[in-house]
Amino acid sequence: AFSGLARLQLENLRLGEPSGIPEILSICKRLEFLRLFNCDMGFLSLLQVSHPLLRELEIVRCNFERVDLKWLPKLTMLTFSWWVSEHDPLSFDYVPLLQTLSLTSMAHGTRCSS
Repeated sequence: AFSGLARLQLENLRLGEPSGIPEILSICKRLEFLRLFNCDMGFLSLLQVSHPLLRELEIVRCNFERVDLKWLPKLTMLTFSWWVSEHDPLSFDYVPLLQTLSLTSMAHGTRCSS
């Protein structure tokens, strides 16, 4: 049922295994938009994101120590708001089409958009 989804919004969800969200991404083959709000895979876990069609990604108030954008060849818009990590919470590997980036830090209440 999930393989045909183009848009997915997950809210207030804790997936107990580190493979939880990456497994959802592998099942949703046509996904173009993903919003994670108040989600995690255990407090301060690592989220690695890869998907061939994902164009928009919103990660808001999620408890990840770090988010690694591994392979997102179609991603054009990223919103990453209210993270809890004291270190660099975001890393970019292959994201060649990224045009819009919005970052908001919970620790300092600062916002950066480009």
